[in-house]
Amino acid sequence: MWRSLFLPRLRELDRSIEEAAMDLGATPLKVFFVITLPMIMPAIISGWLLAFTLSLDDLVIASFVSGPGATTLPDAGLFQRADGGESGNQRPLQR
Repeated sequence: MWRSLFLPRLRELDRSIEEAAMDLGATPLKVFFVITLPMIMPAIISGWLLAFTLSLDDLVIASFVSGPGATTLPDAGLFQRADGGESGNQRPLQR
């Protein structure tokens, strides 16, 4: 998903700016951090925001669709570990 925003921006990047910086004595690492990274930062941020928004949307929809008191599978596993690792299915088997 983030690649659809990031890779086109990276392909559109004008390489002559990087070459000019290297001709003026900048190291490849400095060219990346001073020239390339600031130019592609909007694409990185928008890809991150899109991925975050879509993942948050999954959580919100699951909360709205399930009724009050319903527990989703990841929540059940998390709270199970917090309570000492016992699940409701194991308790009747223990004597």
